[in-house]
Amino acid sequence: MRKAYSKIREYVPLYSVIVLVLTIISVILFAIVVNSTGFADFFNYYLSAPTRAFMTWLTVFFPFSVAEVVLFASPLLLILLIFLAVKFAKRGKKASIKFLTVLLSIPCLLFITFVWTYSSGYHMTKIEDKMGLDRESIEKEEIYEKEISLVSGCSNRSVPCGSNSLHLLLFSPRKDPLGRRR
Repeated sequence: MRKAYSKIREYVPLYSVIVLVLTIISVILFAIVVNSTGFADFFNYYLSAPTRAFMTWLTVFFPFSVAEVVLFASPLLLILLIFLAVKFAKRGKKASIKFLTVLLSIPCLLFITFVWTYSSGYHMTKIEDKMGLDRESIEKEEIYEKEISLVSGCSNRSVPCGSNSLHLLLFSPRKDPLGRRR
């Protein structure tokens, strides 16, 4: 057992081992989220929302979209990856395997991020079930009544926004969806 572990440690960096373990945990969580709406609701409210807030806080310091920069830089990144693959292939089998495991860790890390942030939102209780709407026959008046009940419930509350809760989003109804003044 110790010999196998030392061989794995010789070929696979610790970072990749940690990412692969987290990937296995995330696959299990994703399977549970897909098959259980109640767990998806719980996971989205208590775990995904704080994780999304943390990810937002991490990227708020950049005056640009990190995803767009990665997308625009992808041709350069691809050239860099090819260059690095050739470089590590010349070094030998061990260096090549280490490079490939680190390279495999990147999509695994993206999957982990997806599972812990947004995946549960796709499998939650449907909005029409939460609001008690009949999906087959939704009328404008029914939507209007639900909106009025939501706005009246939120009109006296404020929701903190921003990293330090300096800004407050106040709910103030102006017009209803049918164009009538409230």
